[in-house]
Amino acid sequence: MSISKMSLKPYVSVIAIILGLMGLILSSEATYIAIKAEVAQVLLEQSWQATRNQGTPVPPWPWADTSALAKLEFIRQQQTHIILSGSSGRTLAFAPGHLTGSSKPGEDGHIIISAHRDTHFKVLEQVQIGDRLQMETQGGLHQNYRVTEIYIVDSRYEPLILDSDSNKLTLITCFPFDALEAGSPYRYRVDAIQI
Repeated sequence: MSISKMSLKPYVSVIAIILGLMGLILSSEATYIAIKAEVAQVLLEQSWQATRNQGTPVPPWPWADTSALAKLEFIRQQQTHIILSGSSGRTLAFAPGHLTGSSKPGEDGHIIISAHRDTHFKVLEQVQIGDRLQMETQGGLHQNYRVTEIYIVDSRYEPLILDSDSNKLTLITCFPFDALEAGSPYRYRVDAIQI
């Protein structure tokens, strides 16, 4: 007994509609994340300016549990990002975050900043050894850095170790940049020394 093409036609239409809706939902979710990251940077920039003017941290929105700590500029790439205090998943949804326990921008020591690979730190894909970075603190101090190392580490076997004896900046994100799923143990790490 064979199934005629005529009897399959309604099912094919329903399946096509379902697949189309699923694709729309998935692309909408990815677009929402990217838009949220961009809108957050606008609000954070306003918060940063208010913090600089008032001399005390101004939350970017009323319910924020973090505040702008510094501003990081990728000179060659012409990109700037506000850095938030803390590096929880909630913080990283909006901006790069400063790892608690590492030196704060403006202090001597090892500063560690992390962000998501598909939003704020997608720029790391373009960073090269020798590139200049500039960190601006709440007090208006500008710290300049030069990228000295770029490498991929397996976080299961190579823990991030603070190097408190040197003035250095480490930027870290998940790897690979084009991964379709989250949760990779690999990290893309960029180290820069203060100049």
